[in-house]
Amino acid sequence: MGCAAAVMLAAVGVVSCGSGSSKPASGSTTTTGAPSSSSGAPTSTSPLGGGASTAHITIAGAGSIAGALTTASSGISCFFPSVDGLTINVLSGTIDPNVSTFMFLSPGAVRMRVASGSGSTYRQREFDGTGVTGFDGARGAQIDSTLHENKAAAYSPGTLPAATSIKGDIYCGGQRPGSSTILVSGDTGEGVVSGGLDPVRVQCHTSTLGKTVNAVGILKLGTKRVLVFVNGQPGSFMVLISPPGGTTKNFKSASGTATTTDTGMHVSGDVVEQVAAGTAHTVHAAGDAVCGATGA
Repeated sequence: MGCAAAVMLAAVGVVSCGSGSSKPASGSTTTTGAPSSSSGAPTSTSPLGGGASTAHITIAGAGSIAGALTTASSGISCFFPSVDGLTINVLSGTIDPNVSTFMFLSPGAVRMRVASGSGSTYRQREFDGTGVTGFDGARGAQIDSTLHENKAAAYSPGTLPAATSIKGDIYCGGQRPGSSTILVSGDTGEGVVSGGLDPVRVQCHTSTLGKTVNAVGILKLGTKRVLVFVNGQPGSFMVLISPPGGTTKNFKSASGTATTTDTGMHVSGDVVEQVAAGTAHTVHAAGDAVCGATGA
């Protein structure tokens, strides 16, 4: 996935362009009870739990990633759609302020990315493991996994430290996914899209651009399921379409406009594919998105 898609993931609380792109681990949605916690994370008998999202994660490995990771509630993204089902994505800091970890959890599997730098200084290593239990994309999971490096996913790894195992738990707390009536349609050049995002996750926040809203969900592209991002900021919006194993297509406002608020957005109009050469395709998006809750 390219840097443009990484920016979109950053907006929904996963990564930044400078910290690399991301592709959630594969997996299908499961339904389990609220996760138990060996490290004190709260549990709840309510349907989806409540309170702040928490993560207690310890890494065995070299250098700055060894030990307990620091994870803010805002760094935990539950209900995150992938083409195979919901995932949980976690951004954590290490004792080195220049090195971060990104975890993508699905039923039975975890992928952990170690990354630093931006632009020409960007570095990443990736490690995969099993040992994810009690997974529920809406509630949380437990991890106790040996990790193995995925060298094919490395990018100029340099001296980034290696991880050998991971253990801990994630609790989603009061997170809610939000909702969307946005319909996306048109010929992308790799197939026709038509329909709404399902499942969908919507997040609102305030940035230097003003009030921004990000909806990420799954849409059919022909017979394939693709990950779609709709990012609205005051006055304009963009759409990214990311097929599994393919090249992310970036569509930006032509006649499309957006109205954003503290609680959601309305988008309407056409967005045009950004290409260096060749045919630029156009898709249309229209509808409303309502922000989910992050817990408190």
